[in-house]
Amino acid sequence: MLAEIRKYLEGCDPAEKDKYTNLYFYCDWVFHIKVDKTPAKRILNRFESALLNAKDLKEISRIIIKQEKDFYSFVCLREELLRFFEKDNLPTELLKNGGRWFKFKKLLVEILIDCPLVSEGRKINYFAL
Repeated sequence: MLAEIRKYLEGCDPAEKDKYTNLYFYCDWVFHIKVDKTPAKRILNRFESALLNAKDLKEISRIIIKQEKDFYSFVCLREELLRFFEKDNLPTELLKNGGRWFKFKKLLVEILIDCPLVSEGRKINYFAL
């Protein structure tokens, strides 16, 4: 599903892609270990903002977890998928049924665990679940 969504978004104009930053990021993440496209850079920039005022690794972790809890819990992904599906009148049962959504998240995490993000020339150059 994410492969097909990514193909669709690749053909969209930048303004349309910007509506689905998190969705596009996850679509990239499941297929690539090196992230260099704009939506992924925006996500990593958000993570890097935690480095600016943090004193140590423990504080960086605390800040990122607090600021990005919707990202980590897939809330942003679910919201964008729902908007994406509703826009084209696609079935939304996966997103509205708690059991199905939980199973989807579990399968997604199993894929992402084996796909660390690598982005050269950044403060955060390796990110993994």
